[in-house]
Amino acid sequence: MSSLPQELVDRIIDEASDDTPTLQSCSLVSHTFLPRTRVHLFETIGLSTILECQKFHSLCVASPHLTAYVKNLGICTHYSGHNHPVLEDPSFSALMSLLPVGQLEGLKMMKYHWDNISESSKEVLSRHSFCSVVLDTNLITDVDSLYTVFKGSMELDLSFEGIIGELSQFTTMAPPAAGPSLVKLCLEGYSDPILQSIIDTWTYPFAVNNLRSLSIIIQHLGTVDLLKDILDLPLPSLEHLNIVHHVQGIVPTHPTLNISRLHSIDVSLVEGDTSDPETLKWWVENLKGAMDTSMEKIVLDVYLSKYQLWPFAGTNNVWSDFIVLRPGRKPTTVQDGSRDKDGFIDRERDHFYFLTW
Repeated sequence: MSSLPQELVDRIIDEASDDTPTLQSCSLVSHTFLPRTRVHLFETIGLSTILECQKFHSLCVASPHLTAYVKNLGICTHYSGHNHPVLEDPSFSALMSLLPVGQLEGLKMMKYHWDNISESSKEVLSRHSFCSVVLDTNLITDVDSLYTVFKGSMELDLSFEGIIGELSQFTTMAPPAAGPSLVKLCLEGYSDPILQSIIDTWTYPFAVNNLRSLSIIIQHLGTVDLLKDILDLPLPSLEHLNIVHHVQGIVPTHPTLNISRLHSIDVSLVEGDTSDPETLKWWVENLKGAMDTSMEKIVLDVYLSKYQLWPFAGTNNVWSDFIVLRPGRKPTTVQDGSRDKDGFIDRERDHFYFLTW
């Protein structure tokens, strides 16, 4: 085995990067296999229980060289029906102190209630500069907590799904130093306070002057106005906008969105039990305006509830006007996703239509 070129050995091991048992077996084959297997085995560490955290900390104390391989960290507080406050165990702070500052790239926190995170634990996390953060099903006390935890990051790709509480105390006064610069932001759940704070301050809890991609799931009527306000900010780097709009009822306002500077936009309109043709018309009007610009790609998806017929009542002319608006820029895709493989309408499925320019 030692006669094999190291490059070939690495390529073979890379093919099994997602297969932990195989990687563990490879680590026992030869000392030449060890470095590459460790790259994959220790690149992402998941801590779902306090015991897991304690064991990995002990391993790193016994073998300090292993800490150099850790790039991503996953933390879950609710596992197998039980709460596991991993962040509050002394082993977590001890483990984080062993990881070199600037080495960690990704953080994923799942099912965490931020009321249970002490200030000392927040400070431990803030010492690291993350590039990618996923907050999945989190309940966050306030906007200020986000600033405290991620103030050490530089350029951040943030995905938030959950509920956030009060607005920042700094939205009505001068905020502290600008928060980490966002390059990508994805918001789902109730995240309006994050948007409002950014609109009010431009820099808190995150700076958006380098924001390139914005994704928002609209589930509340007030989010529509916040979307308009944030698109009205000077965002020189913003290129892509992705919107999933869950129509929960009649949208009271239909503002004109400043989307002409974008390179691409994806809009998914989800119609549930309540149909609002005016919302579809509003999005169509905004997209029609964007088609007169140099925008490279426009995608409009429409999801209909079961048994609902296409098109919406009163929207026939809207669609036909949209499709033929620019003869030189006809849609490359017009598809009914609710049809089966033989082309027949499957009434047991949700209806799905999309247009791509």
